[in-house]
Amino acid sequence: MNKVTKILSVMLLATAAVSCSDNDEPVIDVASEVAATYQGYSVASSRYFEGQLAPSQTVTVAKTAAGEVAVTYASDDFGTFNITSAKVSSTSASGVYTVTGSGKCKMGMGGNVSEYDCTLEGTVDKANPEVTEFTFNIPAVMGGLKIKFVPGELPAAVALPGDYDGYTDASCAYFPSNPADDQELTITAQEGSDKFTVKYVSSTWGEFTIKDVTATANGNKFTLAGSGSTLMGMGDTKTEYACTLEGTVDVADEANTLFTFKVPAVMGGLTIEFRLGTRPAEAE
Repeated sequence: MNKVTKILSVMLLATAAVSCSDNDEPVIDVASEVAATYQGYSVASSRYFEGQLAPSQTVTVAKTAAGEVAVTYASDDFGTFNITSAKVSSTSASGVYTVTGSGKCKMGMGGNVSEYDCTLEGTVDKANPEVTEFTFNIPAVMGGLKIKFVPGELPAAVALPGDYDGYTDASCAYFPSNPADDQELTITAQEGSDKFTVKYVSSTWGEFTIKDVTATANGNKFTLAGSGSTLMGMGDTKTEYACTLEGTVDVADEANTLFTFKVPAVMGGLTIEFRLGTRPAEAE
């Protein structure tokens, strides 16, 4: 065999080896990889509000063709979204997929429902499900409405922080009921911790600060507990007292949300109950 023949033989063998290697590589059906029913929660923002939560949400992804899926999001809070031909792609074998597309959504109040254009941008991470999310954008609604859907349980760090407006009713050894309207309570997350700070500042009852509040999740309900102090008094004369907090935050039904502050050393034991919304007429 001469030198030229040897070179040609080596080249043919190399080509055959590469061809076999390519054929042995599995072909990933990206549409099937992301097709599933996802249970989770949504966070909505627009020009007029930030961080509106909606628990117990569902997004359904179904394969329609090679590399394409239909994405459906039917929400009692935000309406119905249909992305019929979303494209699925993956830039690596790491199990991270992007889902993009455009479609229609129907939104409105009561029987007054309108249809709007919307777009979808999604990420599905098979190895890290907590990174998975689907974001729907509706430019023509409320100056640009964005709804981010995240699979999984609603975390306390997302559900709890914010301002709570409501009313209180206080009782002690000297009176059974003393209501106060237009009350405000604030919950903030403590940086680098899974605990929270609750502040309740009231012209009627003083200033309450409860640090290191723990939050225990039970579905869409969170049980809060902690102890701290309150400054109470008349005029410029303020005295600090120890107090405790027990609370329940129900993201799905604010009527079940209740914060109870207890100050044992004041008026034979002062208890203040903070509820959301406006005090019912029958309670006045």
